[in-house]
Amino acid sequence: MSMGDGNGRDDPKRQKRIEDLKRQAAELTGGEMAGWKSPDLTPELEEEFLKGVVAYESAPLAVPIAAGDAMKIE
Repeated sequence: MSMGDGNGRDDPKRQKRIEDLKRQAAELTGGEMAGWKSPDLTPELEEEFLKGVVAYESAPLAVPIAAGDAMKIE
């Protein structure tokens, strides 16, 4: 049984998850994603990074409360 290269590059399930995350990120950004990937980037790190991109892009927008509004008591 081959254990692969140990970095997940030969893990078809991980590669599918990465492709799904890339697709989700592209959809969330309206197809306006630009990027570059180092050949040294491991699939584990790429997957974690893309999870963060998807989480950020799909998070609800927050509106900051003005300092004066926070002090009002009714």
